[in-house]
Amino acid sequence: MGSPSGALLVAKISGRPGAWPAAPKAHPNRTTPATRPIPPLVALEDIDGIVFWREDEIAAFTPEFQGRLRGVKRDGSVAHLTGPVPAGPWVALGESWVLPQWLTQLPDNSWQDPAGFIHLPQFLPQPDPFPLPPPVTGLECGRDQVIGLQATGKNQCLWLTDQGNIPWEMSLKEAARRLPERVRVQAGLYLNRTRLGRIVAESKEYPVCRPAP
Repeated sequence: MGSPSGALLVAKISGRPGAWPAAPKAHPNRTTPATRPIPPLVALEDIDGIVFWREDEIAAFTPEFQGRLRGVKRDGSVAHLTGPVPAGPWVALGESWVLPQWLTQLPDNSWQDPAGFIHLPQFLPQPDPFPLPPPVTGLECGRDQVIGLQATGKNQCLWLTDQGNIPWEMSLKEAARRLPERVRVQAGLYLNRTRLGRIVAESKEYPVCRPAP
């Protein structure tokens, strides 16, 4: 997606995620939890631009037309994706691929996703939750609670987390090695790519990072 002339990308941070569920009858291209300890992000498009959703928060993918898929997030948000259903933890439900824990079963045994779309009546086993990713060595919070990492001095840095800012007596370069899922957004600042929520274009002199609503 191209950016307007003079515009820079703005990163929005997603809210605290839950555990990644491992579904039984999974998509044929799904890889095993052992090779993917952190739920990947899926890039979709909505009316405002590109959004990044964690796999474990996508309730359903449903084919629409001309190869386009409708994606529904656990909070009822709707976005679209062109192409096949990505490899992931979803299970088949008619033409859709879903995560059963985010659907509601109706009196006629059909299923309703968080956006209100109705899916065929069919038995859906509830998957066991996927274990949380391992913590960052030496950091007293979960890896999925890490928002980013910021330099504050020559051998000092600050972990930005859901529990607050955690100062470390360590260089940014050395600390960043403990967060391989980092992405550099500007000098002295990394973000946890698994917490990115949206990229939008804004005509600012400098890129800004702000939480998603």
